[in-house]
Amino acid sequence: MTFRAIIITLFPEIFPGPLGLSLAGQALLENRWKCEVINIRDFAAKHGRVDDYIYGGDGGMVIMPQVAADAIDYALSLAPNAMLYYTTPSGALFNQTCAYNMSMQSDIIILCGRYEGVDSRVIASYQMREVSIGDYVMSGGELAALVMLDSVIRLLPGVVANQQNIESESFQVNSSFAGLLESCVYTKPLEWRGMAVPEILTSGHHMQIADYKIKESARKTLKNRPELLR
Repeated sequence: MTFRAIIITLFPEIFPGPLGLSLAGQALLENRWKCEVINIRDFAAKHGRVDDYIYGGDGGMVIMPQVAADAIDYALSLAPNAMLYYTTPSGALFNQTCAYNMSMQSDIIILCGRYEGVDSRVIASYQMREVSIGDYVMSGGELAALVMLDSVIRLLPGVVANQQNIESESFQVNSSFAGLLESCVYTKPLEWRGMAVPEILTSGHHMQIADYKIKESARKTLKNRPELLR
């Protein structure tokens, strides 16, 4: 089964962008995933207009409902059973569990917000899942879509050769490190600028190393993201 991402956007030239490089790019060449892009402007009414002023007196423009709906309907004609997502700062926070659940789908559709967003009736009508990658605002949802897809693609079978690399990462689902940040990592040389690699990591005692890594993950989480431990 090939994972397929259908992106609905006002800026189709952004895709696949960085997803055409490195592991994601190789996986794209190997047909482990597909990227299809739909230009919202192709569904605009006369004069190519896709947005209009926001009701309620607030500033900014909103993507009109029928334009967005026509683009979504076209995407659904390509993938009738696809899960629908909308990238927006007001959405639920994207995390590793979301990435894992998305990677289990055969098709997903991502509508990228722009301006002040898409008419809310569209989101309600299609029961779209609203997703945010963080508590900040960007110019549009395209970068958020790239971030989400990068996280999802590396979970697909065969994309990352060594599965153990994934299982030890921060936030990984169904692992000893679930909910914790990844512990510190080291490579050669053993000593650099007066700092040595922790001796336990070169001892060869696998159970002691595993115990050390979990404790270090907890320590790092307490320092950098204490709210995760609560």
